[in-house]
Amino acid sequence: MYRKLSTKSSTVQNNQLLYLFQVTITNFNIPHPIYACVTTLRCLYQKKFDPETWKKLIKLESHCEERKKTERYEHERIYVANFIRNFFKLQDEFSEDEILKICGIIMVNGHEIPLTSPHHVAIFHLTSMLEHSCRPNCYKTFSPQGHVMIVAGASIKQGDHLSICYTDPLWTTPNRQKHLLETKFFSCTCKRCQDATEFGTNLSAIRCRKENCEKGILLPNSFLIQNANWICKECKTELTTQSVEKILKRIGEDLQAMKKGNSWACKQFLEYYGKLLTPNHFYLIDVKLALSQIIGQESKDGLQQVTDNDLNLKIKLCREINELVEMLAPAEKRLKGALLFELYLAMTEMNRRTGILADYGDFVSNLM
Repeated sequence: MYRKLSTKSSTVQNNQLLYLFQVTITNFNIPHPIYACVTTLRCLYQKKFDPETWKKLIKLESHCEERKKTERYEHERIYVANFIRNFFKLQDEFSEDEILKICGIIMVNGHEIPLTSPHHVAIFHLTSMLEHSCRPNCYKTFSPQGHVMIVAGASIKQGDHLSICYTDPLWTTPNRQKHLLETKFFSCTCKRCQDATEFGTNLSAIRCRKENCEKGILLPNSFLIQNANWICKECKTELTTQSVEKILKRIGEDLQAMKKGNSWACKQFLEYYGKLLTPNHFYLIDVKLALSQIIGQESKDGLQQVTDNDLNLKIKLCREINELVEMLAPAEKRLKGALLFELYLAMTEMNRRTGILADYGDFVSNLM
């Protein structure tokens, strides 16, 4: 495992750098180039201070040739490689190619650890060997010390491959494909990506707007075919990929602009865009997930202050999203745990109001 200043040698080398190169930062509105160099330098200095770790690190995939075609590569060449070599005067220690290879290794193999604010990135040698799936059977979790743990999140039979998700498993197929192609340099062809309906959830689908086609939804026959037209399953109306992307871009911008932490804004978004998107569409699920947590947080008295309608809505949302997660990403135990906790709170409050003992068996078993 490689992570920030976890060894004595790393501490020594960084203290040496701080002593040799005093940096004054006066503009805090933009990231200073030195920050982009920190993780790269930590990895580069393993070559001198920890040769065994360096041997493992340098063998990891960097996709340097593919990265040369990207804007990020050029940005790292200017703001990381040139900065390290010229500002720190380390031309004799590290070549530009060596620095950029490490940048690629960090990008392709790095794991975001949500234990600090902001999150930090670490590289775990063995974890990098696990294959990807958009419906993985394992998930990552981290100890308070930053150590990674791979946990089985679904039933695994003898001979099954162990897999984790390199992207967000609750993103739509186009979003997952784009992220994987841009950061990991491959297109996923797992069973979920081959199925445009994503196991019948229609996470990516939009509603047909043609008159008298109330039940129609539009999806391409396959997301693995570039720029395939989206076709209504009922009336056969077609839209180009570009037309759908314009629609979704506008909705995404409205979602970004929506007032955060406000239940009324969430309900308005769901009511308005529920007429255009399918119930399980990623954008609606994103808002439903937020709303399921917001209900009960807007008052100091918590759930005791919410209306019966909102309490029932919270229970409904938690159940619906939990079922969706179980279908698409059963190994996502952290998200399921958060959902089931909110569901427990809501059902307990409902029990207090009605005097009817809630049956917790259905979701207690899901916590196991």
